Amino acid sequence: MTADRKKTTTAGAAKKRKQPPVKYPTFAAAVAAGAHLGAHDTPYADVPLDDWAAHFGALSSAALFGTSPDKPDGPRPTDLPAVGRLVLTDEQVRHTAAVLLATGVPEYLDRRIAAGRTKPGRPPRFSSLSVLVALWACATNNRPTHLKEAAQILTHGISAAARTVLGVNAETLRVPVACLDDRPAARKGRGAQQDTLVDDKAAERALGRAFARIVGQVDPSNLPKNRRLTHEELAAVIRPVDEATRRARQGDLDWVANQLVQASWRMLPRWLRRQYRGSACIDATPIPLNSRRSTKHRSSADPDGGLYLRRNEWTGEIVKRVHALDAHVAAAADDHPGDLGHFPAMVMGFTTERPGVDPAGASRRVLAAIQAGGMGPTRGHPGWLAGDRLYTNLTTTGYQRPAAEHHWNVVHEYQDNQLGLQGGHKGMAMVEGGWYCPAMLQHEELLTASARWRAKDITWDQYQQLIKDRTAYGMRTKTKATDSAPERLRCPAAGKDATATCKLKKTHDRPTLQADGARVDVRLEIQPEGPAFAGGSPDVCKHDSVSVTPEHTPKYAQRHLYGTQEFGDLYRLLRASQEGLHGQGKDGSKEAFAEPSRRRVRGKVAQTLMLAFLFAAYNIRKITTFLAESVDDPATGHKVVLKNRQVRLDPWAKPAEDPDDPPDDEDDQKSPDAFVAVLDGVPRPGARGSPAGRPSPS
Repeated sequence: MTADRKKTTTAGAAKKRKQPPVKYPTFAAAVAAGAHLGAHDTPYADVPLDDWAAHFGALSSAALFGTSPDKPDGPRPTDLPAVGRLVLTDEQVRHTAAVLLATGVPEYLDRRIAAGRTKPGRPPRFSSLSVLVALWACATNNRPTHLKEAAQILTHGISAAARTVLGVNAETLRVPVACLDDRPAARKGRGAQQDTLVDDKAAERALGRAFARIVGQVDPSNLPKNRRLTHEELAAVIRPVDEATRRARQGDLDWVANQLVQASWRMLPRWLRRQYRGSACIDATPIPLNSRRSTKHRSSADPDGGLYLRRNEWTGEIVKRVHALDAHVAAAADDHPGDLGHFPAMVMGFTTERPGVDPAGASRRVLAAIQAGGMGPTRGHPGWLAGDRLYTNLTTTGYQRPAAEHHWNVVHEYQDNQLGLQGGHKGMAMVEGGWYCPAMLQHEELLTASARWRAKDITWDQYQQLIKDRTAYGMRTKTKATDSAPERLRCPAAGKDATATCKLKKTHDRPTLQADGARVDVRLEIQPEGPAFAGGSPDVCKHDSVSVTPEHTPKYAQRHLYGTQEFGDLYRLLRASQEGLHGQGKDGSKEAFAEPSRRRVRGKVAQTLMLAFLFAAYNIRKITTFLAESVDDPATGHKVVLKNRQVRLDPWAKPAEDPDDPPDDEDDQKSPDAFVAVLDGVPRPGARGSPAGRPSPS
């Protein structure tokens, strides 16, 4: 900036500051001009409270309390309706009961409760089926899963016939239940209000006892709830339970909870189930509890939970501290690449555990629940299983090997200290999950490519070129593993289909014609040198192929080579199911998994059952949304939805063609977007040219 220009600008700013404030004739004129208004610039800033009260009183007397004979008197408290009460039709009750009975959970609980009775007594006021139906209705209707809410549904929200079907014994309550179908037309007076209040309280207590009976059948915990005791008092009242009993009850709890979740999977249409290819993503997420955490002197009122801490990855500072349970959740993942979704991201199985305690055991229980539900992969159709770095750190026998035995191909992400060389077997080197030729160890730049990329020492293009060079040293599969034989790998320079050459292997010349007319063998020439050959040729160089058993496979092994574009695309696809679950399921306007006030019960079993109902409601919502938004894909014949909601939705509708303005050439008729080309001609509801709406998903 020149000196003259700077002087002019400074003088202009000073002149602007000295200008007097603009006077506006009215408040509306000031608002229209966009002027800055202070606290006393409004026309009603100095109006006293009495004037406001007189103004409101005049409006109320004229509008509410009958200034004319045809207006009624004000509402009386005895005439107030039941605001916010959930009402279920008989058809809804029958459908929900049929869904839950198909899981076998109500029958199982009733059988366990009956077996635990030591002497006969009066029949329960609420059956196990009625409790499960009420809580299912709360979760699927976006209501808090409170026992009080469930009691209101069973006593006021269903008919007498529905109560009989569910086994609600209303006659044993201290006062008659005021149901919607047999309530008198008008109930007035103080006595009726007191009867209704007593009836509701008795129903809440009876439902609480029924829920406690359910919890007691599958509770692996021996810690007292709902009391903040000193640590000495807590140790004195802990009930002794042997490990075999706790293990059996944990299995019972996981079976009950996952049966409730997988009931929503049975609602999937057959054509939609067949579009699922068996991939999943597992993750642990904190579920905050409705209680304070333990302190130095007193235990928590919910001692089954624990302290969950999350630290900043870069600074190490604690960014989240909450008393919670860890929910290990496996979500179905759509591994179809592209912008088209073929299957909704639904919860397949889950379990709960204290934060940071036995994540390997929790992951095995989740995978076992998926397998028992018939949703897991098979040998002929294996599935991908992704997880974050928590699961990468687990032991081989704790997570990776059990997953592989149940036909999951694990997809790993690595920490910084896990990059590079990760192990070896018979001379082969495992580098970032893949088996490579031992000669690659002499190339330091190939071993440290990922670490240098994370440190921003190289560009993305340079990193991809190094990964491409490293891939040329990769071992190849000769025979896949079977029930009777392990997998066998061969060197890239072995066999007639060798992709490289090496003087230690019998190779066949395979020259290719170049642009200059010469014929040259352009395959990689491996130099058998480096630290791996210090003691002679390794076993992999002496034989045509070597066997690799699960016992000899490091825990970091995975099918896709780390760092390749194929690996990155697959990992992002699988992780997207968990990110959607966390973002949508924890939304306070939907299921609100992370809102403890919607789960005001304590104990591991109670929280797990409430989560099961919420996960089932989440699945039902995902199914309904998918069916409502799915359209036919002309390329494959599948029903698909648009994955990326940020993409403009105009391509869903075929644009109307103007006959007076034909295209210049044939290429103008084709959309440059591959997605538009796939769905060209498919109408979108509400879009121009699609008055018929969305086609039926059936």
